[in-house]
Amino acid sequence: MARSCPGSCEEDAVASVLRGRAVLEDVMPFAAVRRLHALAASSPVSLWEFVRPGLDEELSIVESFARQVAANFSRPLVKSSQEGLHLDGAEAICRSADSDDFSEHAGYIPAGEDLHIAEMTLDQAKDFCRRLELCNGFTLQAGIRRASRKMMTEIQQCPPTCASDARSEVQDGDSEGWRSFRRERHKVRHGPDAVPPQAANCYKEGADCLRKFPAMFWRSHMAVLFLHQSDDFEGGFYFTPHFNSTDRVWVNPAVGKAVAFAAGAHNLHGLDISSGQLCTLSLWLTPDASRASRVLEAATDELEEL
Repeated sequence: MARSCPGSCEEDAVASVLRGRAVLEDVMPFAAVRRLHALAASSPVSLWEFVRPGLDEELSIVESFARQVAANFSRPLVKSSQEGLHLDGAEAICRSADSDDFSEHAGYIPAGEDLHIAEMTLDQAKDFCRRLELCNGFTLQAGIRRASRKMMTEIQQCPPTCASDARSEVQDGDSEGWRSFRRERHKVRHGPDAVPPQAANCYKEGADCLRKFPAMFWRSHMAVLFLHQSDDFEGGFYFTPHFNSTDRVWVNPAVGKAVAFAAGAHNLHGLDISSGQLCTLSLWLTPDASRASRVLEAATDELEEL
C-alpha cells in the first residue's frame, strides 16, 4: 500500500530530502562563529538588534548563513519582492539549564500584546508559552497556587526588542488580582525537552498543529547554527514525529555545524539541555515578501524614533 510523504516516511532520518532536513557541516568560518558567540554570550540578540548601527559585520554573517540555508533548498535569498526566500527572523542566544525558565512577579508585563486568552493551569500556560517564539510570558489570577487548578490566563506577545527585553523589569504591584510570569529566554529547564517539541510555523492544540496566529504561519524554513557549548554540556537538538512522542532523532552540536529544515508539523523539533550551556543562532525564512518586510520596516521605524 502506498504511503503519502512526509507522513511517517524517513521520520527517523537526520537528513532527508522527503522531509526537507539537512545537516550542514562547517558552514561558517570559525572566526565568524566566534564573533556571533561573543555577541550572544553577553545578551540574547534578535533580528531587530542585528540591524542596529555597529553590528553591520554580525548582520552580514547572519545573511551569509541565510544564503547558504536558502541555497540548500535550491532557493535564492532575496531582499525585494523577487521570488525566493526572505530573512524573517534571527536570534543569537546562549541557554543554560536551570530549575525554571519563568520568573514570577506581582504585577503585569507592560510590553507586548495578548496572543491568546484561555483558561489554563499554570503548567499548561508555561508549556503553551515555551512552544511559541512570540511568547514573552503570561499573566494569571493571583492567589491560586495549585498547578492542577485552571485559571484565566493571558499569553503575551514579545515586543520588537524581544530578545534584549527578555530580562527587563515587570511592572510592580498587584494589578487587579493578576500575577505575571516572564519567560527568561536565556534559561531552560533541566533535563529532557528543555525546549519542548514545537514547529516553526504552527502551534500545538491537542494533537494537532494549527498553522495560524499566534504561530508565524507564513514561515517556510528554519535553521540552527551551533556557536558554542560548554565543557559540561549534555544534551542536543532533536526531531520527533509527534508532540507526545518519546522518540528522538538527535543532532549532536558542534561549533560551526548547522541543521536546516522545512517548517511544519512534519519537522517537530526541540532542545535537551541536561547540564551546561548551549549557544546557537536560529533563523527563519519565508517566501512571503510582505511578511518579511514588516520585520525590517519595524526595525527601521524604531531606529528613526530614537
